[in-house]
Amino acid sequence: MAEELRKAGFSGRILDSSSADFAAASRRFSAISEARARYISFPKTPEDVSTAIVYASKAKLEIAVKCGGHHASGANSVEDGLIIDLSELRGVALNKERTEVTIGGGCLWEDVYTFLRNDGLACIGGGVHNVGVGGHITGGGYGPLTQKYGMACDNVISATVVLADGRILRASDTENSDLLWGIKGGSSNFGVVVKLVLKTVPDPGPWVFRSIALSPSDLPTIIPRFVEHCNNNEKKSEEVVLAFLNFVRGPHNEPLTLLNFTLCGSVDKFSGLFKYFLEGLNPLGDTTTNYPSLVELSHALDELLLAGPDRIATAGLPIVKISSKLIEGLWQRWLDYTNSNPDAVNTKIVFELHKTTRHRPEASCLRVTEPVHNMLLISAEHNEAKNDAVALDWVHETAQLVRQRQVKDWGKDLGVWANACMLNETSEDCWGLNYPRLQKLKAKYDPTCVFNRFFPIEPRRSRI
Repeated sequence: MAEELRKAGFSGRILDSSSADFAAASRRFSAISEARARYISFPKTPEDVSTAIVYASKAKLEIAVKCGGHHASGANSVEDGLIIDLSELRGVALNKERTEVTIGGGCLWEDVYTFLRNDGLACIGGGVHNVGVGGHITGGGYGPLTQKYGMACDNVISATVVLADGRILRASDTENSDLLWGIKGGSSNFGVVVKLVLKTVPDPGPWVFRSIALSPSDLPTIIPRFVEHCNNNEKKSEEVVLAFLNFVRGPHNEPLTLLNFTLCGSVDKFSGLFKYFLEGLNPLGDTTTNYPSLVELSHALDELLLAGPDRIATAGLPIVKISSKLIEGLWQRWLDYTNSNPDAVNTKIVFELHKTTRHRPEASCLRVTEPVHNMLLISAEHNEAKNDAVALDWVHETAQLVRQRQVKDWGKDLGVWANACMLNETSEDCWGLNYPRLQKLKAKYDPTCVFNRFFPIEPRRSRI
């Protein structure tokens, strides 16, 4: 393959199973998502991506696209196929007016934040430094500035996409606008995003991250306060970026609740917030860390998110509101699962509350258009491959129970957040009423389903 690709003009590296760094290049954030590809390519240019796609199609090799490698479903790996690893496409440039940043499709958020920091700027991106920009944005993109500026995909000006037939197109509001709509939430279903132009904003830092550990005996007190804060939008502000309620195990496997806050500004201005949540409680631990910019803030959750077992199954759900019954039910379900499965003690459930804002939700294919909503993340973590199926089932069943509870309590089901889900959810779960339109778009840009690793969309042409 390498020789044929070179003759076709491919300029990047190509690995196979005999290459010294093949095993390292095959690793992913979750070992569940790893597969043994036949080849791994590292394109240096959009033209390289085009060459690799055309070759793979002729050779009948299935394609997977890898940016940061965080998606736990296996969408970024493929057995006996070709992986297009975008890690060489990591250029970042600022326009003269400093209002737009152009980034390569293989960038990580730390690349972008570090580049913008010297100009006192930021963009609407993710909260964890080593998440890939391309996958995060094309999956929607929640982050520290979502409550003020919308989701990451809401702030895309244009994208350069390599299609299934090798063509390289620019998508914006004025050219190929249907393609732009599709990749803003449709992930890699329509092509490989090799370049993005994003809006910039002033970095509103400094930032504060506070983490408070509470015992299970505090739950009857903290749950009503958390519910009130979540459901009363007047209590939220742009400065209280995120409030997390986490179910985790402590250093001796004891069940704990972590109450985490990501805040914008000096910690002193949030004394009223902390009094509201903590009055009458005796935390087991309480740490506050100050961060000057998004670069440092993007490392705040390293210990919680990046340490632990290699095998992870996840689900993410947009939720309208929460209820005490929902939290209590999930707490008991988490306790039962982790108590009965010693290999799963690192499993987490995270309520992520923020005053999410959607800017022009009609301009993306995301299912969730609620102007105010929150997120629930479920992460089943373990070490042994024999427990993969159990973890996948538990995560899926938990997500379904939450969706049923949302309908019962609030009369709304916002589906699932594809960027955090395994492939046992359906494409209709991800995109809802937008799915038929996505099917027509698939028929236009990828009728033979060259890109089919991420919640595949079945092409359907319009009837005349």
